[in-house]
Amino acid sequence: QITPDGRYAVARDTAILTQTDVFDMVTGLMVLRVQSSLGPDCGNPGTTSCSGPCNDAVEVTNSRAITLGQQVQLIDLTTSPPSRIAEIYCGIHPRDVSISSDERYAIVRGGSGPFGGTYVIDMANGNVLLYSASEPRAWQLQLGNDLSDASDFHGVTLSYDVTTDETDVLVVEFDPSTGTGPRVVLDTALTTGLAGDPMDVAITPDGNTAVSSA
Repeated sequence: QITPDGRYAVARDTAILTQTDVFDMVTGLMVLRVQSSLGPDCGNPGTTSCSGPCNDAVEVTNSRAITLGQQVQLIDLTTSPPSRIAEIYCGIHPRDVSISSDERYAIVRGGSGPFGGTYVIDMANGNVLLYSASEPRAWQLQLGNDLSDASDFHGVTLSYDVTTDETDVLVVEFDPSTGTGPRVVLDTALTTGLAGDPMDVAITPDGNTAVSSA
């Protein structure tokens, strides 16, 4: 992806130990290459990869980039050259990432396994502000179109429940009035999900409604 100001292009390659590359759009030169370290439950890096197909592997603002791979990489685009802020492990085969409209939060639809689930990450420093587990069993490649979206106030992710063959919808409030930080306000895994595999989700421009398809 290209930053809104046109300064940088950010890419994620598909090597076993995935790399984030940042290119200067004026000179065409690579100004940063950061290789992911191996995830804690990913096995031998020569034979096993915890990174695979994603809906969106890269999201950018003018000041930050976030990429999905073996680990989630948060990149500071304001330093010269750009630099990595944080590396966060979000499960086997992370799926999708969206940045809130105010650029304060990233919501990551992580992969599966012991560390799989939904993560809310502070875009300033890479701190994990919320984690909600999902897909506890073997990873699935139900990718759909978009498995995450975000507005200023909310984030939403879709996941696949292998036990019920349903799509679970998770909604997070980024800044609740209680001041306690991001919190889950809806999790259909606790009730009844949507029949079938996850397909797509989007939040309306006014941030009041999320529409999902399975």
